[in-house]
Amino acid sequence: MQVFFSAVNAVLLVTVGIVVVNILAEAGVFSRISSFTGPFCKISGLSDACVLSIVAMGVNATAGKSMLAEYYRDGKVTEREVIPILIMGAFPVVLGESLFRVQLPAALILLGPVVGGIYTGLNLFSSGIQALFALLYSRRFLADPGHVIAPVPAAPVAALALNRGSVIAGCRKAVPPLQRVVPITLVALVLVVF
Repeated sequence: MQVFFSAVNAVLLVTVGIVVVNILAEAGVFSRISSFTGPFCKISGLSDACVLSIVAMGVNATAGKSMLAEYYRDGKVTEREVIPILIMGAFPVVLGESLFRVQLPAALILLGPVVGGIYTGLNLFSSGIQALFALLYSRRFLADPGHVIAPVPAAPVAALALNRGSVIAGCRKAVPPLQRVVPITLVALVLVVF
């Protein structure tokens, strides 16, 4: 019975994360964010799609990685960019888990304020170091020195449209990633439990 509840919980979390990220993408939220990610694109030498995947990983790790996979299939992200993106994406995932979800409150309660704070701080520090080295790697080996990345134009005000059409389109766009991710999640969960 424990396996069943764990499977339902995992599938629900993955489904909600992927659907929400796809709805936000269809509503134009990520294109609105892209005006702020332009400087990071210049610093890292990564494309806008790469940086948007990293931002999405901060919302939900599985959804961000699913978004990265879709960008890769569409040819917006190259094979050489995938590994640095995944390494850099660890920082927003740890940041989101540490500060906004479970880790910090649980660590403070279980370990006490000093040890829990140190534990959470070290997790953030280590993922920050990983992200920094991935950033330096991408800047050194992926950025084209002769190519100047044009600033990303600001999205028009009308681009942000969270309405029934964007919700339906986001849900439809979430179906293919869910068909790939949910079975893998279930098989991995069952293998870990047994």
